[in-house]
Amino acid sequence: MTYEQLKSLKPKDLKRLCDKHPKAFNQMLKVVRCLRQAMPTPSLAKQKTGRPTKLSLEDQLLNNSEVRIQEEAVGWTGSAVRQP
Repeated sequence: MTYEQLKSLKPKDLKRLCDKHPKAFNQMLKVVRCLRQAMPTPSLAKQKTGRPTKLSLEDQLLNNSEVRIQEEAVGWTGSAVRQP
């Protein structure tokens, strides 16, 4: 689901789907936007090359939240040794 589709959901349903309340998600989005604006723009010689992103910033944040939820569901901790 995209962020545009999720905006029409009730807060309770949004919390169930992405484990975030709408206020918390909007605060996270605001912080990411501020950080992106605060980053210095690279000079023309150092600009990132390659394919531009197809996902909006909101969709990227949702995708990241969904991946984290799935990792927690299977017990992945990010290391080779499983934490007790």
